[in-house]
Amino acid sequence: MSTPWSPSTNRIAWTFYDGTTTYSLPVNPESASMPSLTKTISKQNTAAGAQILYEGRQEPKKISFSGVILLEEHFRAFQDWAVKGKQIRITDDLGQSDWVFLKSFSPMGRNSTDFPWLLDYSVEGFVLDR
Repeated sequence: MSTPWSPSTNRIAWTFYDGTTTYSLPVNPESASMPSLTKTISKQNTAAGAQILYEGRQEPKKISFSGVILLEEHFRAFQDWAVKGKQIRITDDLGQSDWVFLKSFSPMGRNSTDFPWLLDYSVEGFVLDR
């Protein structure tokens, strides 16, 4: 019997992998940002008044995603993955994989009579390798 919160057969689930364990998200995130890059640029004026720009080291790439949690077991799984303290490989529904160190997991409660564990969440992390 199919339920609204069980994965469908044609859905490509996001997966987390830590080198030994793989976890498929029961509900894919509703929104996600691709790894973004920020450059560090400093400038200095010469004696003649011209500007010289220096490109410094790149800041770590960042990734974020957010969605909904329906059941307590999904919430507990997210908690476990958020506190691993090591890099994990996140593969999205398009097949793109990044090794990520999760920086934050922020659940926010919502009222629901059908799903007592209904939560919105957001996750942020640093991309270590693609």
